[in-house]
Amino acid sequence: MTDSNNTMTQARQLYQTVRMLRNRLGHEFAARQRGGGTLCPDLTFTQCNVVMAVQEMGELSLKELADVLHVSRPSASTMVDRLVEMGFLIREQAEVDRREVRIRLSEEGYLQFQQLEEEILCYITELLTKLGPAYSAQWCDVYSRVREIIEAEKSADTTPISTKDSLA
Repeated sequence: MTDSNNTMTQARQLYQTVRMLRNRLGHEFAARQRGGGTLCPDLTFTQCNVVMAVQEMGELSLKELADVLHVSRPSASTMVDRLVEMGFLIREQAEVDRREVRIRLSEEGYLQFQQLEEEILCYITELLTKLGPAYSAQWCDVYSRVREIIEAEKSADTTPISTKDSLA
């Protein structure tokens, strides 16, 4: 097997694993909701993702939120409106440019995010325990390196290298 074929096989394995992990977290979220759990009560998984994005980014504009979520501004606005009604987000006009809408977490949204994060960390802790200390350390080392690369690309404002370029 050539290096490029091996790299593509590895990429597929990683992609499938990341999807499985994301789906499993979604499944855990849904199971807790059905079981009467308190994990972001009355919120859908998508709405929790919006709350998590706002928490991670801090106060941000509606345009920035739409960009982060990879949705249109009207879609982001609709999601924000619902989360404002539910008490999770605060939507305000910017002080400098009154046309700009600023979004931030409410106190309730912050508390719910903390609870959500705790639930996710519990599930990941269980996974790490099942992996054992050696694999857990390796996984953390690899993810740390991936984070460094992504952050460097982001700060350099570069676009990801195309598959064609990376195989050359």
